[in-house]
Amino acid sequence: MKEDLTRITLIQKLQTDYNEDSWDEFINLYRGYVFVIIKRMNFSEEDCHDIMQTTFLKVWKNVEKFEHGGYNGQFRRWLATIARNTALRFIQKQKSESTKQNLFKITKQEVDLEAYTQPEIEALADKEWELYLSNTAWHNIKDDLNTNLQEVFNMSLEGLPLSQIAETLDLPKNTVSVYKRRVLNTLKKEIKRLEKKFS
Repeated sequence: MKEDLTRITLIQKLQTDYNEDSWDEFINLYRGYVFVIIKRMNFSEEDCHDIMQTTFLKVWKNVEKFEHGGYNGQFRRWLATIARNTALRFIQKQKSESTKQNLFKITKQEVDLEAYTQPEIEALADKEWELYLSNTAWHNIKDDLNTNLQEVFNMSLEGLPLSQIAETLDLPKNTVSVYKRRVLNTLKKEIKRLEKKFS
């Protein structure tokens, strides 16, 4: 109990004490998430990296102003909103520097981005966060799993029935079921660990 009361979250560390290690940890934790949010807005990979850098710079300048209202996901949504607004400014800058040929494409992308409502941004942020956490968790655990466990899990993600997985891997069907459950339990534990780490 005392540990929970004295635990300082990463966001609080960023707000109260500029610490290069905290910023490095923050960027390492959130880089993939912010990139995916921006990529979903139909930017090239190069533009995504530029927008992501500017997004992190804006977070650095404004993190002290962030107030956690106590509900889950608030910071991620705030971060996604900053990414969206940074993307809009990026487009506006491109538009002012653009030739007439590129203007239509840029204007369409700007209109599409401006059409995102706050609830849509929040829904996108939540969905991408779940995917990001799941993918990060899988990346973290997969090397600790033997080949059969990995193959069973990957085949089940592809939607193959247990009987087909068992036949393909020459394993009993009940073993396939146990392997799948074992991987899911390990994955759930890792997701919970990551959620705690990101909080």
